[in-house]
Amino acid sequence: LSTVEWERLIETATLTAYFLEDVHGRMGLELWDGKIEVAFMPGEDGDSERSFMLVDSIGIDELRLLYGGKSFSKEFLR
Repeated sequence: LSTVEWERLIETATLTAYFLEDVHGRMGLELWDGKIEVAFMPGEDGDSERSFMLVDSIGIDELRLLYGGKSFSKEFLR
């Protein structure tokens, strides 16, 4: 990873977290933490700078959520 790519990865993860926090917050859930998986996507012409794309689902298996201060996890739902 170049320095620029590292900064973009941090930005991608941060923006994704803010989005997930907002979506779940509107449902009354608190996003505690989670994970995302990303991969490089080559530039459009094959020579330009790489970018990132999400490559896995983002759901209850990847997130820890709280509802009323209590865990709202996949184990609870099962």
